[in-house]
Amino acid sequence: MNIVLNLIRYFFHPIPGSPFKFYIPLLIIAALLVLLGIGIRYYLKKKGRDDKPLKKLFGNLPFACYWFAAFILGNLFGRYERFPLLGARFILYGTAIIMAYTFLKALYRYKKVYSKHVVHHVTGIPAQKKYTTEKYSRR
Repeated sequence: MNIVLNLIRYFFHPIPGSPFKFYIPLLIIAALLVLLGIGIRYYLKKKGRDDKPLKKLFGNLPFACYWFAAFILGNLFGRYERFPLLGARFILYGTAIIMAYTFLKALYRYKKVYSKHVVHHVTGIPAQKKYTTEKYSRR
């Protein structure tokens, strides 16, 4: 029972035993996320006019960067002001896990899905349609 209680305290206690030394690195990460969001948004605006699949696949990525930066800054504020749940570790770890999932998903989309769209666009071969009338039509 003591192990479970210590584990719960570890994730939900905003003021751990040792001082929190990651204020500056997390501020830098939040600033880099905002700059990354601005850069992606600029790139999508510049190249997205001609490339509709790029805009469709990655249109929400800049806003995701802004949200992750906001959650990290909110967690830092909660840690600094010692708010009970806002500065807890589970919020920071949850944000990191969701952020890693989002960026890995975007990388997968860029490598696999977007490259197929580019190949079909360059060669002139139309992308395979999900539903066709040929399958259901009578001859």
